[in-house]
Amino acid sequence: MFEYTPYYESIRTDEDKVATRPELLSIHFGRLSGYRNPDWNIQKILLFEYLLLCYRKYGDKFTRTFSLIEQETRLSRNSIIKYQKMFESAGFISIHRQTTKKAGSDFMNRYSINFDHIMDSLNQIYDFEGQSEEDIAVNVEFLKERYKYIRDHPYNRDRQNSYLEQNEDE
Repeated sequence: MFEYTPYYESIRTDEDKVATRPELLSIHFGRLSGYRNPDWNIQKILLFEYLLLCYRKYGDKFTRTFSLIEQETRLSRNSIIKYQKMFESAGFISIHRQTTKKAGSDFMNRYSINFDHIMDSLNQIYDFEGQSEEDIAVNVEFLKERYKYIRDHPYNRDRQNSYLEQNEDE
């Protein structure tokens, strides 16, 4: 059903440094087709996948400002807030809000992805209607393995790198 292959786009900053950001076009159509729940539109899916990509790149408890999310996803602030509230109320993510000197008046949110809850709530994300019990069992097992792969990948296990820590010396 899905193939998890995150890609990152390299961008050159004003200071002639190379930075990376998640390339949301790497979420290919094969993966998007798995989101069959009519309550999940493309913006909601992209923000959800973006948060998973950030977890994959920065580890648990990664940080992001609204302006950075806007820039990287090209979603409006209102859409970001709307879907973050939905994800938080569904228990898929936890957000710890804070302001920082570096971020000024913008909130630097610390995000945690609640993978166990996501794996227990797959029917809220994916629509299994019309599938046989056998197909549902196969698809659920595949999705659980996908989320376990993201959560447990050695690259991001116990990583505490955050946006602030990465940019501390700038």
